[in-house]
Amino acid sequence: MSMKLYTILQFTEILGVYMIMTVLLPAFVLHNRIRERRLAQKFFICMLSGNFYIMNLVFLLQLLHISNRFTLITGTFIPAFILWRRLNNIHLMPFFRGIWHNLHRISDGKMGGKTVVFRILDHLRRDVAALGRALLQSFRKRWLEWILVAAVLVLLAVFYGVQLLRGYGYTASDTPVHLYWINGMSKNDIFIDGVYPFGYHCVIYYLHAVFGIDSYVFMRLFSFVQTLMLHMVLLGFIRLCCRSRYISYAVMGIYIIGNFLQPSTYLRFFSVLPQEYGMIFILPAIYFAFYFFQERRQEVKKWRLPKESRFALVFFAMSFSMTLAVHFYDTMIAGLFCVGVAVGYLFWFLRKQYFWSVLLTGFLSVMIAILPMAAAYAMGTPLQGSLGWGMSVINGSGDKQEGTEEETGGTVIYYDEMGNQMSEPEPLEPGKGTESSEPTEGIRQKLAQVWDKLCSAINGAVLNEPLSWYYIVVLAAMELLFLMGILFLVFRRPCYGAMLLSTGVFMVLLLILQTAKELGLPELMDGSRCRIYFGYMLPVVFAFAADGVIRLLLWKKNWHRGRNFCSLVCVAASVCLLWNGDYRKEAVENTTLVTNEAITCLTNIIREEEDFTWTICSANDETQMGLDHGYHYELITFLKDMELNDLEPGAKPSIRIPTDSVYVFIEKIPIDYTEHYSESGQAVSRQGAIRDLPSAEGIDMYKGENRWILMSRIYYWAQAFKQLYPYDVRTYCETDQFVCYKIRQNPYHLFDFAIDYGYNSRKIEE
Repeated sequence: MSMKLYTILQFTEILGVYMIMTVLLPAFVLHNRIRERRLAQKFFICMLSGNFYIMNLVFLLQLLHISNRFTLITGTFIPAFILWRRLNNIHLMPFFRGIWHNLHRISDGKMGGKTVVFRILDHLRRDVAALGRALLQSFRKRWLEWILVAAVLVLLAVFYGVQLLRGYGYTASDTPVHLYWINGMSKNDIFIDGVYPFGYHCVIYYLHAVFGIDSYVFMRLFSFVQTLMLHMVLLGFIRLCCRSRYISYAVMGIYIIGNFLQPSTYLRFFSVLPQEYGMIFILPAIYFAFYFFQERRQEVKKWRLPKESRFALVFFAMSFSMTLAVHFYDTMIAGLFCVGVAVGYLFWFLRKQYFWSVLLTGFLSVMIAILPMAAAYAMGTPLQGSLGWGMSVINGSGDKQEGTEEETGGTVIYYDEMGNQMSEPEPLEPGKGTESSEPTEGIRQKLAQVWDKLCSAINGAVLNEPLSWYYIVVLAAMELLFLMGILFLVFRRPCYGAMLLSTGVFMVLLLILQTAKELGLPELMDGSRCRIYFGYMLPVVFAFAADGVIRLLLWKKNWHRGRNFCSLVCVAASVCLLWNGDYRKEAVENTTLVTNEAITCLTNIIREEEDFTWTICSANDETQMGLDHGYHYELITFLKDMELNDLEPGAKPSIRIPTDSVYVFIEKIPIDYTEHYSESGQAVSRQGAIRDLPSAEGIDMYKGENRWILMSRIYYWAQAFKQLYPYDVRTYCETDQFVCYKIRQNPYHLFDFAIDYGYNSRKIEE
């Protein structure tokens, strides 16, 4: 089986188990309670319920040190069965009485085995047929929407999914660290490196432990799963909030393949990272905040019990707490949007019928997320270093993130993920920074400076081309939200108008956050991260603006067909726009940090060899990959253990690896691991092998020229070892860029891998 086909099968399995546990199982349990709701709302309810339960179940079992497959399955399905029975009024006694009666009939010979099998299969056939009829009926009612949803999925698969088949390895340098934390949970050692938002790691660990899929496979392929969910949430949010049926599909198509945003606003979607997974829960929280004010207003007006508004607050609390449980940057964005909601719905928010409910819900949502981390900290687990770094960024004392921003001469130059300089903010005209003798003139100049910096931030950090009409369109759409929000409030559509105002206020706050450094404000979030959120929220801005215009033009409620037709015209216009190749994104060649050959070899080794009978000697990325099946000897450790410098004179180093097979991964043309150097792309050579071993620390050991030195050394070690033991060393896999050697050894007479291969440090000095 080819690696590409195997990757497709692995991804299908991962997507299937994730959707079953986070969407389909909650849908089955909650079916009777949510069957009358809109499809997108059902999706939000089920997705939030599944993720929230999994995260907190894992947190509980891990802190009790009893987490394993049995406890996870028991803790999932027994509560699910009990809740399903209660919500659906299922009585068990008649069910068991029927089983007992049938067992009696079978024992008495009145019913045969064929009859039992036929009845079971017939029951399953009727259920499958009922499900098929329901799906067919849904398709007939909204066939055009289903086609558009399928089109969105196809666009996502073409732009983001194909990358999985081009590069099998990790695309982010901190992926091995996250994998290390997840593997630590397999030993009931949560927060193995310190207290950190572990919600994302809980989900990956849960699926790994319950379904037995290797954790490294999740860290390779889960990026497309979370990217699918990220876009489906965005689509569902716009679909629920807008009154025009098809406007969401128009903006989604442009967002996915339109060439209007900087690549750095979406390149991280190709990687398995917590921040992007936490983004899934931002918009559902805001939707349920909108829904709360809408329903609570009706309850107060009609003196109804606060049933539906409490329902909205429950799911708001789930969603908001998961942003904090996964990544605190997501909480910051959700919090800014909540500030926008508080301003937009100010006339209701300050009333006691709303205020105390919202305040209590916000407090509880934060406490739910903090409680597991606080419990671990109280038990003596220190904070993880990234939390300290995050706090230093907020305080303004943190180090700049490498390759993202650079301050030069009072301005900020932005760089994309590959280190290429992006558009630079235009300098202010001379004299704009000096205050006039007239106070009003000085204020006017300061406002002009602020305006120029805000425009430069949009142009330089978010938009792909420094064309004036790009950022003018963005700013015009944001201004439309304020204008139409006020108009709808005046025209007695208060909830809709407040929603538009809330979004406008939030976008202004987000723009200020993006431009904080230029404005001289505390930089609460790194600009390279903030623009990801800004780009993600732009479809919401344009969808709300277009929907508001359509609704103003077609005001009456019974003109919904006209509104739908106008939104369908927007879909056609977006197709025509994207038909022009100048406005479409080019396929992204995202750089992987592990070669395809290394992943292929690892996969084949796991499938072919018995567990814990093999060892891989390679660079750092494979350290945690095969942890459940074999062993790993890190390349730098292997080479250092062979050196003579740290030994007494006359002493001889010794390296013995007690496994039947030893595999050595060598990059004949070392990859640029997050860092270029002057001779990037050169092959291993004697010039590299003769160089001293790098003295860098941590991951820097494998960056730039250091990687070339290490790969050159291990390559010539392999050639020397092969000459010593020609019958025990064979080439397992070789291409122009990569070679893997397999060494078979007698477990009762192990090889000493510490040999003089001509480039040992003391040998060189001599």
